[in-house]
Amino acid sequence: MKTSSLGDVVHTFPAVQQIRNAHPQAHIAWMVHPALIPLVALHPAVDEVLPYDRKGLSSPGHILLTILAIRRLIRARKFDIVIDFQGLLRTSLFVGLSGAARRIGFKNPREGVSRLFYNEMFFVPQHDVHAVKRNLKLASATLQTSEELVWPTLKNDPESASAVDALLPSFDGKTLAIVPNARWASKVWPPEFFATLMQKIYDRHPKTRFVIVGGPGEESVYAKLNALAPSLPMFSAIGKTNPAELIELIRRCDALVASDTGPLHIAVALNIPTFSLFGPNNPDYSGPIGPQHRVFAAKLPCAPCMKRECPLNAHKVPCHDAISIDEIVQSIIQQWEPSL
Repeated sequence: MKTSSLGDVVHTFPAVQQIRNAHPQAHIAWMVHPALIPLVALHPAVDEVLPYDRKGLSSPGHILLTILAIRRLIRARKFDIVIDFQGLLRTSLFVGLSGAARRIGFKNPREGVSRLFYNEMFFVPQHDVHAVKRNLKLASATLQTSEELVWPTLKNDPESASAVDALLPSFDGKTLAIVPNARWASKVWPPEFFATLMQKIYDRHPKTRFVIVGGPGEESVYAKLNALAPSLPMFSAIGKTNPAELIELIRRCDALVASDTGPLHIAVALNIPTFSLFGPNNPDYSGPIGPQHRVFAAKLPCAPCMKRECPLNAHKVPCHDAISIDEIVQSIIQQWEPSL
């Protein structure tokens, strides 16, 4: 049980893979927000994806009917074990509704009331352990699985792959995905940062094209980038893909640059090299893990603050200036051309 958000879901992928490795005959189902079904469905260890009506749970007029519908959905499967990797009241309620003999969660969940719905709990440190390793530890305590971090090889979606092939032409060079936006204002580096970054990469490696990734309503970001660097081979994929197609789009990139956002975690799940920007967020808890990933964290006394809005300066976020563009450029070029 890990229903949202995208990063939280991806952080659970290795734990689910280890459950499959240890119990190859098990039927593994995953309940998730409907928007994340395309991603979870690509996990090779998952036999079934169960959606839930999040809007119904937020509506006073529909909440009871929604809970009853979720209860029927889960109980019909007659699960033996249900694990809550998220630790929220909502997810623990699903565990309680399951009727499973073993209803498992963290002894120190994110929302303490969640403990009411478990009949087995295991303590795993919350702040000193990376989210991926925390989930691996809970799976290990529950089912004696390995705690080794192994990312599964995600399945392909032929229909989405065909759509992306039509959207993104073939290219004899490197394709770098740039994700300039984020949900938190404090995680949005200014357009000038990305425009300068792309120009310096292109000056060092001219056979590079840039794919700008984003969701519907973010088209103005691309317009700003294009105005700042009009001569660069820049392609906008903003608002042009559904969730399944976004996965296939990132799969076709040689690397990705982003702050702590959903596309960053998709790239990690796909084993695409990432170069991530961490200012307000803590990379020790949610940053990419692996030799192919490079994390650039702001080294300031106030970072990471874990604030959606910068508490120090509303117009200019100090931790954004604490990360060197030249260092990122050099890191990317060295990965692409190790001899340089």
